[in-house]
Amino acid sequence: MTLIITGYVHKTGFHTEYPKLPHEFEVVRTPTDKSQKKSGIFSIADSVITTIGGAGKIPLLKGFKKIVNMPIKLWKPYFVGSDFRGYFSTFLECECFIAFAGSTLTSQHVLNQISNHLSELRIDYRSKRVGSGDFIVVKSCDHNELISTASFSQYDDLFIPEKDYVGLLTADVIVDVVEHSINKALSSAKEFRLSEKAFNEMYTEFTLGINCPATGEDVIYQFDMDKRLNSDGVFEVFVNKQRIADNQVSIIGMRNEFKNRIDDVVESAINNNINLCDELTTFMAQAISEVDERGSFEIGRPIVVKKLKDGKLKKISVQ
Repeated sequence: MTLIITGYVHKTGFHTEYPKLPHEFEVVRTPTDKSQKKSGIFSIADSVITTIGGAGKIPLLKGFKKIVNMPIKLWKPYFVGSDFRGYFSTFLECECFIAFAGSTLTSQHVLNQISNHLSELRIDYRSKRVGSGDFIVVKSCDHNELISTASFSQYDDLFIPEKDYVGLLTADVIVDVVEHSINKALSSAKEFRLSEKAFNEMYTEFTLGINCPATGEDVIYQFDMDKRLNSDGVFEVFVNKQRIADNQVSIIGMRNEFKNRIDDVVESAINNNINLCDELTTFMAQAISEVDERGSFEIGRPIVVKKLKDGKLKKISVQ
């Protein structure tokens, strides 16, 4: 089992007050506008992998990486005059991250799909019947008008269109690509007559963290697996996505057991202007201790804390 908590880094408001002596000062918390406080995304995870043994769940691996950085590459078209020649260099490179809880086999298949799609995004052009067209971002598996026409006659030889690429890659585009990638990976399951047991064994949850390349906005989405029975009597597996609000966190893994208490920690930290990441890291340590005390190994140390800011994922602590 797993517990991963992902939330927004909220800036704490401070000002400096000088008491009687000028060389003495203290830092005092002051209220700040919550809408202006986001400054990155953190994710906190345990790192144990368990398996089912004769006495229940037993630890199999520790130090397992459950928060994975995902390089994003947006490739720009190369023209000679108005002739399109291919994609040879990137216009933009950054990172997002995916955290996962559930089947390691399912997650590996999904992560491969996400990595392939996010590293091969391309700038394409959609012509219009009247007037000029628009540049857009497409996946490598999408129809590509530049590749299919191999020309770009709308512009003359002297036009340099790179300024038109700015702002094309947004958080919404990345979310759609990740959702497509997960569903693409899961679509192979419809070839088999999945039982309820098989679905439970492959069940995996995902959290996506993004700093929007176009606006800098911090965005968190959670993806939960679901299934529906099609007309052939076979389960189709897919994901439902949910955007995480500024004052909430994504919880995957042992959500049913710890959600209410985590929500209380989040509310208290935000209302009292306390470092939310630190508070939830402390909670993670307590949760692991509780699980240890009852003789279970569903979650375990080391605790890994990572932070995404300005499109780069950094490990900030391991406990």
